[in-house]
Order: sequence, then C-alpha cells, then structure tokens
Amino acid sequence: MPVRIDTSDDANAPLIERFREIWTPDLRVLGADGFEYDSWQGYWPPAELTARLILGRARALARQRREADAEAAYEDILLRFPRSYAAPEAAYWRAVCRYKRTHQPNDLLGEWRRTLVIRYPDSLWRTAQAWSEPPLRE
Repeated sequence: MPVRIDTSDDANAPLIERFREIWTPDLRVLGADGFEYDSWQGYWPPAELTARLILGRARALARQRREADAEAAYEDILLRFPRSYAAPEAAYWRAVCRYKRTHQPNDLLGEWRRTLVIRYPDSLWRTAQAWSEPPLRE
C-alpha cells in the first residue's frame, strides 16, 4: 500500500531518521513487519517507474524464497519493459531464481548468456554476471 510521508513535518522525524532519508522521492518496498525489501530514489518517467515497482515486488518475492513468483515478476519486466533500466537486473535475477528452483547450471549460466551477454552486453548486470561466472571450459 502506498504511503506518503511529509518530510517537512517534525512529527515524521523518527520515520525519516529510521530510513536515513536524504532526498525525495524516496521509495521503499517494505514488508508488514517493516523489513525493507528494496528502495530507490528520484523521479522516474512512468514506464521506468512501473518497471521499477515490479522489480521491487520481484525482489521482495525472491527474498521471501518465493522463487517461482519472483521469476514470473522478473519475466513480466522483460516482456513489458525490455528497454527499461530495470530489464538487465530483472534478467540477472530471473536466472538466479530459476536456478534456485531447478539447480540446473544452464538455467543460470545459459540464461545469463542468452539475456545479459546478447541483449544487455553494456549493462552493469552483465558486468556482475561476468565476475560471478566461472570461466568457460574448452
């Protein structure tokens, strides 16, 4: 549920301090217990914001060990927002969720190669994947 906090109201100071908010908008995905699953700052164009909100939901699902649901949310980003800033991250984590469900190396390494290497070769998430992948054997 969306909540808007007035950062100019002194009554909200404890909440602002709790999350160490430094700039607005400051968006967070929280669990019912207050656990922070994801956060980001700044104004985003509508399509980018939508993709980012879905990414936040997917990250929450993954952290709750609901890999199949998270994988579906990451897939949604890749289908609906393939050129968004969130797409390469979604591709990275979709492969992780799939691997955690199947324990098949190709579901991780093969998927990273198909998406990050081919579709998003210049992304930060391609760099993260390259550093975490074992060297190819000939």
